[in-house]
Amino acid sequence: MIKLTKILCPIDFTPCSENAIRYACEFARTMNAEVIFLNVIESQPYTPATISVIPSEFELEQHALNEFYRLHFKDVLRGVKSSKRIAKGEIEKMILEVAEKEQVSFIILGTHARKGLARLLSGSVAETIVREANCPVMVVKMKERDFVQ
Repeated sequence: MIKLTKILCPIDFTPCSENAIRYACEFARTMNAEVIFLNVIESQPYTPATISVIPSEFELEQHALNEFYRLHFKDVLRGVKSSKRIAKGEIEKMILEVAEKEQVSFIILGTHARKGLARLLSGSVAETIVREANCPVMVVKMKERDFVQ
């Protein structure tokens, strides 16, 4: 029998991660598991030209806290034991570290499904997590045949 106790759901507050939240909550409800929502704030290189354009880590953290507050009141979370974490660092590394530290049984994350040059330049967080995680990983596409209602 499959027993899930903790599900890690990395989110960036985009529609892709909103979809992953739905899946994580449904799995948690079905398996009586806890969901850990994780937002990673990646350090940004600042230069005089970008200092006024790129949000500071403090602004990103405040945005994450506001979005977590908004998420807390969503119907999809009703009846789901959940916690929220903010980590600072390289996205892939922080997801893998939190998964290991929290001993999660499953990771559910959304993908932006970038292709071509965009994927080549930015890489794929989902691909790295699937390859390097020590637990099963479910990648939820933005548009898919949905089985969660």
